[in-house]
Amino acid sequence: MVTSTAKRLMKFKCNTCHQGHDPKDEASGTTDTTQKDLVLRKAVNPDICLMCHGKFDYKVMAGLTGDWPEVADTFNGDCVTCHKEFRTKRHKLNFLNEQEIEKAGEKDSNTCYGCHGGRAWYAIAYPYVRRPWLKRMPGALPEWAKDRPTEYTKRFTK
Repeated sequence: MVTSTAKRLMKFKCNTCHQGHDPKDEASGTTDTTQKDLVLRKAVNPDICLMCHGKFDYKVMAGLTGDWPEVADTFNGDCVTCHKEFRTKRHKLNFLNEQEIEKAGEKDSNTCYGCHGGRAWYAIAYPYVRRPWLKRMPGALPEWAKDRPTEYTKRFTK
């Protein structure tokens, strides 16, 4: 979180991952001024960790037969080749610097892979939000995308 690359690509704050409101309070709703429905101030929901530390889910991507390091050469190491045309709404989260990520990703796919599998702490993938299936996308909405939300929680949206 302190490297020059991290500072350029991300806009993390402590409470991006650590939920809470008032550092003097132990739990939400303990006074008239605290927010309701918060968890203890230092709690981290593992689903939030998965956003950047989940496994690369190549099985849900058309045309990929293995993990990114195994297939990157097939795509000239360029994630944006497919994602530019079909997945046009990317990185629209309040803790990411969308423009810098897009620029860096066009130069080096390891930038993309860093958060999409390259720093996996978990053996499961994060079920990223699926935007509406575009008419120009091949085929009907796939089974794996049917139960995915189409928007992120308000906490992470711009």
